[in-house]
Amino acid sequence: MAMEGYRGFLALLVSALLVGFLSVIFTLVWVLHYREGLGWDGTSLEFNWHPVLVVTGFVFIQGIAIIVYRLPWTWKCSKLLMKCIHAGLNAVAAILAIISLVAVFDFHNALNIPNMYSLHSWVGLTAVIFYMLQVSASAYL
Repeated sequence: MAMEGYRGFLALLVSALLVGFLSVIFTLVWVLHYREGLGWDGTSLEFNWHPVLVVTGFVFIQGIAIIVYRLPWTWKCSKLLMKCIHAGLNAVAAILAIISLVAVFDFHNALNIPNMYSLHSWVGLTAVIFYMLQVSASAYL
């Protein structure tokens, strides 16, 4: 019975990792092929960093950070090592989120487009702020 549960867990884990990885790949293909690529020059190419970094950071890397404690092969590792891996993955996700916001604000400012004009903007900024508060607070726990 325990082995069936372990196999089921591994199947779900591999499936989740595959979906996350494919999300990153499909986002890159979409941006590079259908949205003309990436750049950091104030054009839409700079804005294109936003979906790539958010999907990579908040979907894929954050997803791994969430489950890192639940992986059976990590149970024998020291708690300090697991905390460092978890914190490192969260830090990478946070950095990517900040860079994605910088890209959006820089793009908007370069073309004189108002910032924070949609519900997506407000919900996204709120999510990033709360995420940063969580990451900051967890550094003291």
